[in-house]
Amino acid sequence: MVTQASDSLASMTSNSSGAAVSVAGPMAPTSSSLVNSTISHVTSVSNSTSPEEIFTIFLQTAAAKGITGACTFLALLITCHQIYTHIRYYSCPNEQRWIVRILFIVPIYSFDSWLSLMFINNDHYYVYFDSVRDCYEGMSF
Repeated sequence: MVTQASDSLASMTSNSSGAAVSVAGPMAPTSSSLVNSTISHVTSVSNSTSPEEIFTIFLQTAAAKGITGACTFLALLITCHQIYTHIRYYSCPNEQRWIVRILFIVPIYSFDSWLSLMFINNDHYYVYFDSVRDCYEGMSF
């Protein structure tokens, strides 16, 4: 039994696509359960997903959109409150004008990035959101 299993494993080769195939030889059985299980194992390993595919799939889930939406909303609240306090207590206009300009980067970038994530599958809208973000980056810096 052990020699039959080693002979059937020795009679296996791989074709050009990397999948295991059995070669019919004088000592190789044509319908061995060991050969069939080895072929199915090699096929299942070659069909597995890579970490990059798992990452891109997570970006399209509702959980990812919910987490980014909550973080965007929190960033909008905090930054708008800071902008409001700087404008309300406008004691040093030369400095606070620049501080408010810098603070406006956060809500614009976070909201634009969140919208880009919402429309990540639709290239027609994604291009416009990316362009607005790039133009604002060039204007603010």
